[in-house]
This record gives sequence, structure tokens and C-alpha cells, in this order.
Amino acid sequence: MNEIEPQEEQGGGLKQRLPAIAGIQAPESKARLLLSSLGIVALVIGLYFMLIDIAYWLPEKYGDTFLDLAGPLEGLPAEGIWTVQAILLRILACGLCLLLIYGFFKLFHNRRLRLPFRRITAEQKSVMYKHIVFYFLVLAGINLLFSFTALGELVAEGSEPESIEVGWLGQLVFFSFIVIVGPLFEEILFRGFLHKRLRLAFSFWPAFLVSGLVFSALHFVPGEPLSYNLYGIGSTLVFSYFVTKTFEATDNIWTAFIFHGLYNGWVMLWMFVENAFTSFA
Repeated sequence: MNEIEPQEEQGGGLKQRLPAIAGIQAPESKARLLLSSLGIVALVIGLYFMLIDIAYWLPEKYGDTFLDLAGPLEGLPAEGIWTVQAILLRILACGLCLLLIYGFFKLFHNRRLRLPFRRITAEQKSVMYKHIVFYFLVLAGINLLFSFTALGELVAEGSEPESIEVGWLGQLVFFSFIVIVGPLFEEILFRGFLHKRLRLAFSFWPAFLVSGLVFSALHFVPGEPLSYNLYGIGSTLVFSYFVTKTFEATDNIWTAFIFHGLYNGWVMLWMFVENAFTSFA
């Protein structure tokens, strides 16, 4: 099959930029593309967690010297997934994995698979804002249903996270990971790479279900009740749908990243407000 070049104009979504080859490729070609895409994503995610595990092993090997890298912060526990040290290590792991993803893009050398970083046009901004507003309305409706109806009794409460006191530097590091580094890493991997690569051979729904389910499954929390995890995975899948639709409509990583970052920022703000009211009660 001849290579079909994507359109180069700023406007237009992913559907217009990719050739309409869904259903044309042989099943064997689709299977190879699906398995290779999932294999690459598994490799990147595996590398990410391997780097974190290695980093957690370093303090046992080199003692307190490694823990002092956090800077002028006191009162932090030496263990826990949300200590300043752990978050810094996650940011470093994300950076290294992003380099690996970039290497895969260069290896494929396919213009249809290039990282879609472009200036956000006025049309793309309008699409992004509409999706954000609509999603937040849907999310608010779901929260109200589970908060004020019998549906809330179907979801078991998760365990309370360990509360740690950190200074302004720790809060800045935590915020940068949750709102900036994490969303950028996930959007490049799941939307910019996995979903876009699958869209070369599949229609929207098969590509979304694969990328969305893998993305949602990574939010499974070991040790929590099944109903808690099912609710979390389901809500993450709904969130993934709106982010993917935004990416499809714009073919721009920045729009998906802004959507994701705003959502995470809203969740963090809600947590801080909730904790503030709890402390005053």
C-alpha cells in the first residue's frame, strides 16, 4: 500500500489527517500492529516502574545520603509513595521514558506517527473548551448520583492515604508531577503514540477501547475493595473517552495535555478544600 501523506494545515482533526484504511488492511497486519503497539507501551511502562523500584533500592544501598537529596525539608517519612524523594524519582522516570518514546517515533520514521505538537488554533481551543465543560458537567452528575442516591452504597470507601507534612518545595514538586509531568507523559504515551498508531488501521472505537482500557487499568489500586477499583477504572475510562475525543478533534497533544492537567488540578484543588474543611471541623 502506498504511503499516504497527512494534511499539513493547522486545522482538521485526526480523522482527516490519517488515511481511511480501517477495514482495508489484512487481519494479520492489524494483529501485528496491535500486538507491537501494546508491546511497546508495556515496555515503556515496565521501564518506568523498574526505574522506580531501582530508585527505592538505592537508599538501602547507600543509606541516608540519597534521602538528603530532597533539600531543606524536615519531618518527612523515609518511606511512602508520595514523599518528595519518591515524586522526584517519578519525574525522573517519566523523563527517561519520554526519551524512549521519542526514540520509537524516530525509529518508525513515519510522518503519520510524528508527535503532534503544534500551535493550538482558535478552532482547536473552542473544541477543547467545549469538551472540558461537557465532561465536567458529566463528572458532576456522576458524583451527585453516587453522593445522594443509593448508588453510593455500592462503592466501598478506599483506605485513607497517609498524611505527611511538607513545605512549599514539597508541594511544588507534588503539584508539578500531578498536573504537568504525569499528564504530559500519559498523553504522549496513550494518546499521541498508542491511540494514534492504532488509528492507522482501526476505527475510533476499537482504538479507543484498547488505549482507554490499558490507561484505565493502570489506575487499579492493589489492596482496595473491588467496587472501589471498578468505580475508579470506570470513571477513568469516561475521562479517557473525553480526552481522546478532544485529541481526535484536534490531533494535537497540547489540547489533550491541557485537558488532563486541568482535570488533575481540579481534583487536587477539591482534595485541598476537602482537607481544609475537615481540619476546621
